[in-house]
Formats: sequence, C-alpha cells, structure tokens
Amino acid sequence: MESNIFSSQDHINLTYKQKDDELIISLNSDGNLFASNIEMIFSPGELNLDELQTTDYGQNFTLQQLNSPGDLKLGFMSATPAEGHGQLIRIPFQLLDDSASIEIREVVNSQEMERQTFTLSKTVSDTNPNTGLPLKNDLYSNYPNPFNPATNIKYEIKDTYSVVLEIFDLAGRKIKTLVNKSQQAGS
Repeated sequence: MESNIFSSQDHINLTYKQKDDELIISLNSDGNLFASNIEMIFSPGELNLDELQTTDYGQNFTLQQLNSPGDLKLGFMSATPAEGHGQLIRIPFQLLDDSASIEIREVVNSQEMERQTFTLSKTVSDTNPNTGLPLKNDLYSNYPNPFNPATNIKYEIKDTYSVVLEIFDLAGRKIKTLVNKSQQAGS
C-alpha cells in the first residue's frame, strides 16, 4: 500500500513579488510545504541577483543556493512544513537595465509546477509588508511594446478572483483570451 503525504487537495503556491530592490518569494498555501527547488533564468546583462536571505517565516528551512551568470538555482527543505501565508526568502538584486525578465521553474513537494515569467522593474507597486501580496489590483503595460512575436503582461490581484485577460485589436475585435480562470492573490 502506498501513502502520499501530499494530498491532491493541498494547494501550495509560491508567489514572487518585487519590493524595492528585493525579490520576495512568499508562500500562499492551504497545504504543507516541505521542500522546493527553484531555477531562475535571466539575462546577466540585465540583472544581478545577490545572496538569498531567509525571513523569520522561512527560518525552519535549510537553504542551498548555486549562482552562475544568468542562472540562480535554489533549494530549500524542512522536516517541519510551512503552511499558510508569509514571506519565505528575500533575494537582493541590482537592475542593470530598466527591467529584467526571469523565467522561473519550480518543483514544489516533488511536483513540477507550471513555468512562469516574472519581470523586475524600476517601477514597483505597493505590497502588504506582512505577506508580500499586492495591496491593490493592477494591470501593467506589456513589455516589450510593441511586440513581435511575444510580450510579457504582468498583473497583480490582492484577493482570489475570477480573472479574464483578453487581447483586442485596434478595431475592438477580440484576438485571444489569455486567462479565464479563478486565481489566488499574487503577481
């Protein structure tokens, strides 16, 4: 008989937020976080990431970090799981350009998560200092703009909402629906 300590009902979400010159990784969870591996891939000409720092909320985790130009790999694990909401890790950074995109690959509790892209910029929004979650709903301009064939569209929601993100042409015709689902607070 097999036993899985991770229930299919566990919803564990790591969120990424910029606060001043720090990238903050927070836990937004209805389940238990035991371990995670995160790889961040970025252009070394746009961004420098410094040594990560744990927060009081993430103090029970053992951390490992491996830096190379354009690539940061970090892993953390604990025998005592974290649950609920709070900041786990802070990563100081230096932007070498107006903005920088980071491709994020996560494995959380042995489950590979959907890849995502996060953009750091010299313009930041307000966040709740206790959770790192947005204090308001916000939709940012796409970057780069104009784009061909790809762009990044950043948005933030302060609570769980049904999110619909659609692209329209100049004549007002809908081109594509990018998001049409319920999402938890975060970027």
